Amino acid sequence: MTEAGCAEVESRLFDLFATLGATDDQLDFATVYASARSGVAHSDLAECQRLIREGGGTMSPLLDVLLDRVPKPPVRMTRYCPPRHQMHFGPSFLESIGMI
Repeated sequence: MTEAGCAEVESRLFDLFATLGATDDQLDFATVYASARSGVAHSDLAECQRLIREGGGTMSPLLDVLLDRVPKPPVRMTRYCPPRHQMHFGPSFLESIGMI
């Protein structure tokens, strides 16, 4: 994962979104650098690379960006109609699978 390679991917992704007619808000997407194999994610490339080399880190920054940037769906709660879908996050990958 090089800085030049990441910049190229971000540029192509921006161009793709623009070609597809994305709004300005959509074109202002967040970038999270991650290594699934190492279990590391970070918004800063150099920090992500350091965490991969030295160990440590988590995938939490990826979830944080999703929670911060993706709007919550409208939900109408009533006494007789509870929500049909729920997401459960646990401390390990297997416990973090969404339950529907």
